[in-house]
Amino acid sequence: MKKFEAIDCNTVKKLTAVKLDKKSGGEKYTNEISAISEISIGNVLSVGAHSILARLKYSVSDVEALIKLSNELEADSEIARQFLSLLIKHYRQQSIIAWNTPEPGDDILFNGQLFSAVAYTHLRPLVRYQGTKRIACPVLFEVLARSAESFDVEGFIERLRRAGDHTRSKLRLLGVMGATSLSPDALKLGKNHGLVMVNFRELFGETAVKMIQQARELLLSLSARRDEANAQDPNALADQMVTSISSLKSNPMVNELCGMALEIFTVAVLRSRNYEDVKARLTVPFSTNRENTVREIDASGHNDDVHYIVECKALKADKELKLDQIKKFFCETVPSYLKFIGKAEISKCHAEIWTTGKVTPEASAYLNSLNLDRRVKRGILARQDIKIPKNIASLSRILEVIADC
Repeated sequence: MKKFEAIDCNTVKKLTAVKLDKKSGGEKYTNEISAISEISIGNVLSVGAHSILARLKYSVSDVEALIKLSNELEADSEIARQFLSLLIKHYRQQSIIAWNTPEPGDDILFNGQLFSAVAYTHLRPLVRYQGTKRIACPVLFEVLARSAESFDVEGFIERLRRAGDHTRSKLRLLGVMGATSLSPDALKLGKNHGLVMVNFRELFGETAVKMIQQARELLLSLSARRDEANAQDPNALADQMVTSISSLKSNPMVNELCGMALEIFTVAVLRSRNYEDVKARLTVPFSTNRENTVREIDASGHNDDVHYIVECKALKADKELKLDQIKKFFCETVPSYLKFIGKAEISKCHAEIWTTGKVTPEASAYLNSLNLDRRVKRGILARQDIKIPKNIASLSRILEVIADC
């Protein structure tokens, strides 16, 4: 807590390496929180639907300050998920992890410990055998939207140990920590423990990291009150993002970065329309006769029982949306979302694909031919069809620069 005014409760669970299995029923985490309060480190306070661990100087009566802290932590979590998605895609492309690794969502449990994501690798030196059966090695990720410090690495190492990576266990785990930068102590500790330590500035480039951090500031500006002394203008931040995106054309991950920019744009628009619980990259269960997997909602939000979900397709201006992309979203992702939320919780669901490419008459006709749930209000919007609130009108330039990449 020395470096921060507040941290979110998932970070508390990670730093304390508390076991979160069903058997303990959360009792161990409650005990940790009680101990933190007793030794005057901080207090857990509720801010809307979220809980944060804040310094002792804050109380429940400091509503505006707590909302601001909560918004900052939420923006950090959003950007961390974007970094994690880039890292997962990078590792999949290099066959470091399995190609069927799903897109990351919220933090996930592995053997009672919380991690940013879980994947598996079949790299020859890392697999083990039971007879002739090859067993993949679990890869556990910890991703931060800030600099990694030694205490972050210490908490990660302890979670790996408690998850089964110790001398009395046959299980071996590969730990991967990624951050915008690594302090010398953090890097040394991670290397000595055999972790993969990823500096996002070195991996993705300075401009890419700068663009993602500008996206964080954009999200924060939409949460801030206009009369706040240090509130930033979202239109000015959008212009900065446009400049950064324009410089990414030679970046090997330009397609992924443009996709990320479109998702952030969509989140910004939905928040400006006053939807609640707006987030990117919500994962929902999806099952077939052959497998149980997930589907990802690029952006989602709701007003009471009216929901809005968007599939983002960052394409060049002359590139057409494919029919199988339309089918997958409306026939797999949308029904999975309705089931995940619950029938009784949704009276109407706006389900749309937003694209910077072309929407052909064939695509529109195909969408209209699909037999969908009566609550679903379907749509495919090209960049010129997306209604952007006047107070963030400059965000339209983000769409234009993506279409030109």
